[in-house]
Amino acid sequence: MTQRHFVCFCLSIFFMWCSPASAQKLTLGILDFPPFYIVEKEKIGGEFLQVMEKIATRAGFEYQVQGYPSRRLFKLLSEGEVNFYVGIKGIETYDKDVLYSDMPVSEIRMTVFSTKTLDDINNIHSLKNKSVIVIAGFTYGGFRKDFLEKPENNVTLLEAIDHEAGLRMLNAHRADLMLHYWSPINAYLESYRVPGLEMKAIQILDCYIIVPKKTPQAEAVMEALTKAYLTLYNEGQMPKKTSTRLP
Repeated sequence: MTQRHFVCFCLSIFFMWCSPASAQKLTLGILDFPPFYIVEKEKIGGEFLQVMEKIATRAGFEYQVQGYPSRRLFKLLSEGEVNFYVGIKGIETYDKDVLYSDMPVSEIRMTVFSTKTLDDINNIHSLKNKSVIVIAGFTYGGFRKDFLEKPENNVTLLEAIDHEAGLRMLNAHRADLMLHYWSPINAYLESYRVPGLEMKAIQILDCYIIVPKKTPQAEAVMEALTKAYLTLYNEGQMPKKTSTRLP
């Protein structure tokens, strides 16, 4: 082997070693949030997980999928133990410890549900002086802390342990309304009906590729995932986002 060939060989090995797609195995973290994420004893899946797996595969990463309770997942993101997640900005536990993709890759609709008319509900500020059911572990894009829990807004919060418990509380008229996301509640309504239920979307929250800053070569990983997403999107393999923006 000539000296030139030897140098080229060494450089090729070096760049392969430095490539984020070949240097590490990503941990994809999810929580039970159907239909976006599903974490059950015998099933792990969901719409967002399918998006994440397609992106990671196209970017050339090996990966493993782990399901966690929401608080645990957010803590692991802040610590860099989970390397890839699709979610919203504004979660206090991890917000300052992660990188976000420049563009959203999906979205979720924050929605109010009630057995009463919702004619006077148009946005988050309409919840002043109301009693509101929320689901434990959800921050609602920071709105829980920044608005719902502020004393001056006079919101009475009732916390349900899960989605079904929230619907049962609403059905029992424990509160004026329930705040959550449309798709997960709609999934539960297939098996648990609430007579006279009305619903209205009041906020669209964008969802981003999230990579913890403590992930090895975090910026390179984000760049690879983002490029993979854009390629898949242009090929029509990623969900289209609505252009509608609510008040």
